[in-house]
Amino acid sequence: MKVPKYKVGNSGYEIEIQESWRVLDVGSGHNPHPRANVLLDKHLKDDTERSGKPIKIDEEKDFVEGNAESMPFGDKEFDYIIASHVAEHVDNPERFCKELMRVGKRGYIETPSKFAEILFDEPYHKWYVYTNKKGGLVFEEITKRARLGLIGKVFYAAFYVNIERVGKKTISFSNRYLRYISSKIATYLLRIPLVKSGKLYTCFEWDGYFEFKIIRNKETPNR
Repeated sequence: MKVPKYKVGNSGYEIEIQESWRVLDVGSGHNPHPRANVLLDKHLKDDTERSGKPIKIDEEKDFVEGNAESMPFGDKEFDYIIASHVAEHVDNPERFCKELMRVGKRGYIETPSKFAEILFDEPYHKWYVYTNKKGGLVFEEITKRARLGLIGKVFYAAFYVNIERVGKKTISFSNRYLRYISSKIATYLLRIPLVKSGKLYTCFEWDGYFEFKIIRNKETPNR
């Protein structure tokens, strides 16, 4: 029997999920995955780290308010866990990774790549997340901001033209024709090519167990 495939995250990465599997979406936010049976998020009212987008609660799914670093679920309660664009926000990556492996049998983690973090410099992201040669995840603490300076700010404003982003300035046109044209240009000349390049996202699927490494700034106390 053919296993259904689902696109996940901002990358369009495809994952296989058996129809009988129980699926958890960790940090479901404003865009919960349609295949998830259970949604988990700790920010119901504070939408700062969702760029001002309100949380979406699907009435057909179970919603749980909770922290991904200490989830109120039993061991191996879920067959698959989706954790899309949440790992870069956590305070303690070690607890986060161990909780995923405790609660789930397998899963998928997606974050911005280190390249994307340097390019976009999102103020609420705490970690560069990428894979190493051994096939594990690396969490490297972000300590330096605005590495690209003015060039980075201009690129960000153009990439997110007509899109509101909390904590960052973008370009927005009130004229509907300019708004339409500028949005199309940004989509086809910036967004689509960068996503297709494969450089914007870290896509990591795991089964049973995965290795992880945490690189902290020596001047920063342990969280």
